[in-house]
Amino acid sequence: MARSEARGVGPALFDLDWSRVSGSWQGLAKNAQMVRAARGYSPAIFKPISKGGCHTGAQLKAQLTYLTTKSSHILDSRGTHDGKKTLTEAEIDRVVRRFENQWGERHSPKLGHTSHLLMAFPVGTSGEEVRAITESVCERFFQGEGSQFDYIAAIHQDRAHPHAHIVLNRRSKDGEMFFLGKDHHFNYDAFRVAMVEAAQVHGIRLEATRRLDRGVTTYRAEIDEVYKARDEGRPTVERQRTGADLASALETVARNALTYRGLAVEASRSNFDDVAEALERASTILASGGQIQSDGAIYMSQDET
Repeated sequence: MARSEARGVGPALFDLDWSRVSGSWQGLAKNAQMVRAARGYSPAIFKPISKGGCHTGAQLKAQLTYLTTKSSHILDSRGTHDGKKTLTEAEIDRVVRRFENQWGERHSPKLGHTSHLLMAFPVGTSGEEVRAITESVCERFFQGEGSQFDYIAAIHQDRAHPHAHIVLNRRSKDGEMFFLGKDHHFNYDAFRVAMVEAAQVHGIRLEATRRLDRGVTTYRAEIDEVYKARDEGRPTVERQRTGADLASALETVARNALTYRGLAVEASRSNFDDVAEALERASTILASGGQIQSDGAIYMSQDET
């Protein structure tokens, strides 16, 4: 399929304006991401680390020591440590004091003064690409007009999936407190879509569907289970849904199967047979209780750029 052909499938499929998504998940944006998933793109993984917020300077120092002494790239909202691979103990101490100076003495947030955010990327993504994508996402959300947050990001390549740890000072320069909420301008979908957009600049195949869009009915494993599984050398065990929660999830998956089929019809009408076939296959997978999987390819082909 030629590049010009791919561009002509229609706005619901490929030509969305990847503008900042705020509030609830937008219909056209969701359809575009489902097309990407059906074609084998890798999920954009973004999540806050449970219990990752720091309440004291000592906690923050311990966290930064772990994150910034085994990293391959450092990002600093103030630019002080940009370009470094790791931080020294003295540099970590200065970052801790910098963060502490922005904490209110009378204010002790339940979730901590900081947030620990994680973005993970497909196997084979280079450290430089992870750094560039992370920088783009952080600047978009934390360095924009009216959103000046202090942060340190550390890129890790010590596992198969390269990933970025972001330690964010939750109180912005203007006094806003960072939190993730479904209908808030900081929400999971917005961050995932931003990752997709930034990755696309580098030709990397990411998509921003939710787990149920891919037929995944389990919840991700908690961080404690992730570490335990790593120490024991076994796969992580994800959390199972039960009862009404499981029934609701299965209903959503069934609706998603119909959505894939509808998108397949739209693609077929426009004579994009390869796209229609991928979407129809995705519909069949979900209808039969399966899960849509990434094909493992990292970079876009000429037809996809």
